[in-house]
Amino acid sequence: CEHFQEAIRVDPPEPPPVRPREPSAEEKFHAAAKAGDIAAIKSLLIADPELVYSKGEHDRTLLHHAARHGHKDIAELALDKELKINAETDLGWTPLRFAAWHGDKDMVELLLARGAGAKSKGMMSLSPLHAAVREGHKDIVELLLSRGVDVNEPQFGWTPLHKAAYGGRREIAIMLLEKGADMNLRTSPGWTPLHAAVREGHKDIVKLLLAKGAEVNARDSKGCTALYIAYDKS
Repeated sequence: CEHFQEAIRVDPPEPPPVRPREPSAEEKFHAAAKAGDIAAIKSLLIADPELVYSKGEHDRTLLHHAARHGHKDIAELALDKELKINAETDLGWTPLRFAAWHGDKDMVELLLARGAGAKSKGMMSLSPLHAAVREGHKDIVELLLSRGVDVNEPQFGWTPLHKAAYGGRREIAIMLLEKGADMNLRTSPGWTPLHAAVREGHKDIVKLLLAKGAEVNARDSKGCTALYIAYDKS
């Protein structure tokens, strides 16, 4: 008769535990910059002074991290190391734009005092002024205008007043008008700030613009007046 040898089942050995990869010096440096750990940054720079010129995710430098996260001491360190103050990320963000977007007045003042371009714009054409208007930071808007930024500075055809009207930023709209903002400039679809305010239902902005003499019968590229837009929304 035939003899069969029973196979013995043997479980495979457990694989050795996978050790997490040790972060590189650059990764540690940029993590410390985001966290505001200036002691770690200084320690890493002692070991490798060239780290100060490295770029992290989205081409952000030490100064970008400092401005984005509000670490003034790290920003001062970066500026003392002569990092480019108007350097842009891969999306065109400068340190000043980050500070303006987040409403960090101390950071904005520091960057302006050290030579940041208040009028600088990245490839996406969102200037510090537009960033501050969009996010509703009145004090930053006032500061930038005091530095001579064009009150009608366009971004894709939108002026700061268009943005204030669209976003319902009444106090900022008042400030822009006091600084000479043109109420009748148009976007590429032909919108005036009045069209923008009506489209988003900001009655207080509509009243403000009309009281200031905005052209009530202005038509956009489709021939629509602000009144037509209001009727169409109802």
